[in-house]
Amino acid sequence: MTRGKLDDREPRTAMHRWACNTKQREEAPEEAATARWIANNTKPVSALTYDPGLALELLDAATSLLDGRRVAPNTVRKHRMLPYNALDYAVELKLPPANPLKTLKWKPPASAYEVDWRRVVNHAQARRCSPP
Repeated sequence: MTRGKLDDREPRTAMHRWACNTKQREEAPEEAATARWIANNTKPVSALTYDPGLALELLDAATSLLDGRRVAPNTVRKHRMLPYNALDYAVELKLPPANPLKTLKWKPPASAYEVDWRRVVNHAQARRCSPP
């Protein structure tokens, strides 16, 4: 872990192995340091209510892979559901007054239905497979 910014995989590992895993908390002290860094260097949930750009960044991050590429369009719904549900829970705890993601005009990436011709049977293969 560097002093200024974490490697992209470190926060994910810390959350999986330490913060969200009560059984392994005692076994992962290096993840505890990363979790403390996250707690000290993240914005409060209330920041999403007055900064729509931050909410858009949250959705973009939730629908991106660690290498920066977008997830597949059919996976966007599942990845987008996590911050929505987390913010609905935060509203129940009275952290923000309302879920800021519900007011955004964010469009998920469009689905592209493209045929992978390497996976499609050609005429010669179809004739060989069909009964005479």
